[in-house]
Amino acid sequence: DFTSIKRAYDHEIFHQYVLNFLHLINRELGAYGLDPELFEPSIEWHEKIFSLSSYLIAKESLTVVIQGYMIVIPKGQRLHVCNSVKFPVNIFEDLACKAGFSPITYFQDSEKKMTLHLLKAGFAVN
Repeated sequence: DFTSIKRAYDHEIFHQYVLNFLHLINRELGAYGLDPELFEPSIEWHEKIFSLSSYLIAKESLTVVIQGYMIVIPKGQRLHVCNSVKFPVNIFEDLACKAGFSPITYFQDSEKKMTLHLLKAGFAVN
């Protein structure tokens, strides 16, 4: 449910994780003008596809230079950072079969909010 997902992802530690992508770009690519303080982390749940999208929203317009390329980021621009997919067990197992794996079993926590799947390589017989 969205309330649980929001509680798991919409907090300071996850926000720092998402902002770390900007620090990584600065460090690894030598970006100029990409100030992580000028972005606000945001999440959005897409119920129909079981996916949580993480974004960074520009608090003001800025111009960034990365390896000679100038990129203008307008105020309010959303930068899509990552997705976290939360498939129900039956949908995950169906996708695993289509990808060539056979579900053996799965394990869930006591609240059934986290699942670990045990799969075997090789196409399932359906």
